[in-house]
Amino acid sequence: MKALRTLLALGAMALLLSACATGPRVYSNADPQADFAGYSSFGFVERPGTDRGEYTSLLTGRLQQATRNAMEARGYRYSADNPDLLVNFNVSTTTRVESNPGAMLGWGGYYPYRWGYYGPWTGWHHDAIREYHEGTLNIDLVDAAQRRLVWEGMAVTRLGRDPHVQRDELIDAAVSGIFERFPYRPGR
Repeated sequence: MKALRTLLALGAMALLLSACATGPRVYSNADPQADFAGYSSFGFVERPGTDRGEYTSLLTGRLQQATRNAMEARGYRYSADNPDLLVNFNVSTTTRVESNPGAMLGWGGYYPYRWGYYGPWTGWHHDAIREYHEGTLNIDLVDAAQRRLVWEGMAVTRLGRDPHVQRDELIDAAVSGIFERFPYRPGR
């Protein structure tokens, strides 16, 4: 019996931890006409969507390094001069609102000043309304010769209160998740 309780407790803990350890939601889309076997090198567009000024932002530099690592791990070669694929980025954030209505059990319910005067009563409490920020990272792969989008990956995740604190971890998780959906290798 003790072993069964231990097993159930471990199962419940694993379920709870897996619910807490959520990564970004990742989506991808490929051009069915693209010949991915013909691509062997990549580079970056001259002015990515993550740069608003006349300089390379810290975010762009971090995204370029994470993407370069992912592409080279898949066998692609970096080429600044004549790449087969050009990589572009875009990042956006959105404020979202969520509401969690539900029943409340207890003494008094909606009328807390009645606590102790009446028996237990099930009533509705005010909705718990929360505002949070959601970030989206898009990575586009463009056929450099045809100037045509051949693959896109997108990661969407809930941001913490201060996204700058966890920026590098968010970028690594998003880029890694996106390239898990990129099944192509050079020459195959």
